[in-house]
Amino acid sequence: MNVEIAERVYQDKYNDKMTWEQYLNKLNTGLQLIVEESLLYNKTLDKLQAANIALVYYREVLLYHLEN
Repeated sequence: MNVEIAERVYQDKYNDKMTWEQYLNKLNTGLQLIVEESLLYNKTLDKLQAANIALVYYREVLLYHLEN
Protein backbone atom coordinates (compact mmCIF):
# COMPACT_ATOMS: atom_id res chain seq x y z
CA MET A 1 0.00 0.00 0.00
CA ASN A 2 1.25 3.45 -0.88
CA VAL A 3 0.77 5.37 2.38
CA GLU A 4 1.23 8.76 0.72
CA ILE A 5 -1.64 8.08 -1.68
CA ALA A 6 -3.78 6.57 1.09
CA GLU A 7 -3.27 9.72 3.18
CA ARG A 8 -4.19 11.95 0.24
CA VAL A 9 -7.36 9.99 -0.48
CA TYR A 10 -8.28 10.11 3.20
CA GLN A 11 -7.75 13.87 3.43
CA ASP A 12 -9.64 14.55 0.18
CA LYS A 13 -12.62 12.25 0.64
CA TYR A 14 -13.00 10.66 4.07
CA ASN A 15 -11.48 13.00 6.67
CA ASP A 16 -14.87 14.32 7.77
CA LYS A 17 -16.55 10.89 7.72
CA MET A 18 -14.22 8.68 9.77
CA THR A 19 -10.97 8.59 11.70
CA TRP A 20 -7.67 7.65 10.06
CA GLU A 21 -7.72 4.28 11.84
CA GLN A 22 -11.27 3.55 10.65
CA TYR A 23 -10.25 4.50 7.12
CA LEU A 24 -7.22 2.18 7.20
CA ASN A 25 -9.33 -0.69 8.53
CA LYS A 26 -11.94 -0.19 5.82
CA LEU A 27 -9.25 0.21 3.16
CA ASN A 28 -7.57 -3.05 4.19
CA THR A 29 -10.92 -4.86 4.32
CA GLY A 30 -11.82 -3.50 0.91
CA LEU A 31 -8.49 -4.47 -0.62
CA GLN A 32 -8.90 -8.02 0.68
CA LEU A 33 -12.46 -8.23 -0.64
CA ILE A 34 -11.49 -7.05 -4.10
CA VAL A 35 -8.57 -9.46 -4.34
CA GLU A 36 -10.20 -12.51 -2.73
CA GLU A 37 -13.88 -12.22 -3.65
CA SER A 38 -15.29 -12.37 -7.14
CA LEU A 39 -18.88 -11.86 -6.00
CA LEU A 40 -19.63 -8.80 -3.93
CA TYR A 41 -23.40 -8.73 -4.41
CA ASN A 42 -24.10 -10.79 -1.28
CA LYS A 43 -21.91 -8.73 1.06
CA THR A 44 -23.07 -6.40 3.82
CA LEU A 45 -23.30 -2.66 3.30
CA ASP A 46 -20.24 -2.16 5.52
CA LYS A 47 -18.17 -4.52 3.36
CA LEU A 48 -19.40 -2.86 0.17
CA GLN A 49 -18.40 0.54 1.56
CA ALA A 50 -14.98 -0.90 2.36
CA ALA A 51 -14.68 -2.19 -1.20
CA ASN A 52 -15.65 1.25 -2.51
CA ILE A 53 -12.90 2.87 -0.41
CA ALA A 54 -10.41 0.39 -1.86
CA LEU A 55 -11.56 1.15 -5.40
CA VAL A 56 -11.13 4.89 -4.81
CA TYR A 57 -7.62 4.16 -3.49
CA TYR A 58 -6.78 2.01 -6.54
CA ARG A 59 -8.04 4.77 -8.83
CA GLU A 60 -5.68 7.25 -7.18
CA VAL A 61 -2.77 4.79 -7.42
CA LEU A 62 -3.41 4.37 -11.14
CA LEU A 63 -3.63 8.14 -11.67
CA TYR A 64 -0.39 8.59 -9.72
CA HIS A 65 1.42 6.11 -11.96
CA LEU A 66 -0.01 7.64 -15.12
CA GLU A 67 1.19 11.09 -14.08
CA ASN A 68 4.71 9.94 -13.18
